[in-house]
Amino acid sequence: GTNAVFDFGGGSEFSELALFGELYFMTLNDRLQLTLGGRVFRSKADTIALDGSTAASSKEDNNILKASASWSASDSSMFYAQVSQGYRSGAGNTDIPDPPANFDTQFGADTLTNYELGYKGTLFDGKLQANASVYYIDWQDIQSQFTTDGGFLYGGNGGSAHTQGVELEFTATPISSLMISGSVAYLEAELDEDVPEADLIDGQRLPGTPEWTASLNVRSQHNVSNSLTLTPSALITYRDESFAGFGVDQDEVLDAYTRVNLYLELASNDGDWSVTLTGENVTGETPIVQTYGFRTVRQFVTIRPRTWGFAFRKSF
Repeated sequence: GTNAVFDFGGGSEFSELALFGELYFMTLNDRLQLTLGGRVFRSKADTIALDGSTAASSKEDNNILKASASWSASDSSMFYAQVSQGYRSGAGNTDIPDPPANFDTQFGADTLTNYELGYKGTLFDGKLQANASVYYIDWQDIQSQFTTDGGFLYGGNGGSAHTQGVELEFTATPISSLMISGSVAYLEAELDEDVPEADLIDGQRLPGTPEWTASLNVRSQHNVSNSLTLTPSALITYRDESFAGFGVDQDEVLDAYTRVNLYLELASNDGDWSVTLTGENVTGETPIVQTYGFRTVRQFVTIRPRTWGFAFRKSF
């Protein structure tokens, strides 16, 4: 009918003018590299109404920096340290009925500052490649989505958080026909202050951030004749439980799960053709990995169910 409480349609426009660059120099027999970089920018985000007018606008002038140092301890190993920054541009809000006290027609960028130490190297005459890093990320002026008592959504800045963790990766070829690779990571991602407007509580874990993740990939290659190669492989991934969102209780938990994929490839040695059998999620896991919706209507997302596949490839 004609009793519309709220009506809006339109689009958005974004523009940015930036100057960026990076300087580096080598010293100590070219084993130490120092890098300094930066970006100066001016961004503008407009919300455009159906009649072409600008309903809301956000403008920002800012700069971000990067500094790093890497030390080549040998021809096959390197240690590094870096500090880098990132940003996500702000945007505008359209007018809504009965706006709350913290409502504004525009909100600014949120920023990250990353501190990282790491190692990359090859060991045992090239049979093992290993990467390791430890990091701490400071997140300020978090862009959040707020909801009024009437159910209208608007954006704003609020709160800060940190992320810190350790990541390890390796690839090993103990014999020429066998390759084993894997990774493991530990992650702590928490809020550092309360944001009452969004029910955010100091110490809450950030949504979708599992404490532990890991993977293992095993691939073996066998010559079955002078012209054919058989390659079985398996990929196993693990993801720890995490929270679906924020909230006072934060009681909606996303399941931990392990996924197993199997592959068997028969191929000609000249690469002319191949036949591959695949089995994805062979254990039939059905974890809830995402949930969303509006008010009482909830929707849930899981991973692809157990799937068997066959592929034939021919080069002409």
